[in-house]
Amino acid sequence: MATFLDNFNNLKEKDDDNDDLILGQIIKKNENIYLKNNILSDINFHYKNIENIQFYKSIKNLKEIYNVGDGIEVASENSLTGRCSAIIIAICLIELKNNKSAHSIYIQYFDKDTGDQNNKHFKYSI
Repeated sequence: MATFLDNFNNLKEKDDDNDDLILGQIIKKNENIYLKNNILSDINFHYKNIENIQFYKSIKNLKEIYNVGDGIEVASENSLTGRCSAIIIAICLIELKNNKSAHSIYIQYFDKDTGDQNNKHFKYSI
């Protein structure tokens, strides 16, 4: 996952139309609202003095553009599995009152061994 998060140089395609997660058919509308509330709670837990939160449709690293809704592979927390499938469910830019900002990427991953579906948060600051 480190290589996925390293080397991001800019956000792409700001979601000006609405601040809902852009998930297409992946998650039903009522689950979308539940997921969004969980993400906003998590952002408020991890960051203090938040000025503004913006959701983006995609983010670019040195080689590729990753979109919300894209499937990716990540390192599994279960040492037996090694890697697991995940879906990017949100890309956020968090602006703080001290003139700093941070990006957060939220993924939903599926543990192949247990069948569990989990949400995971990755953050990095600029």
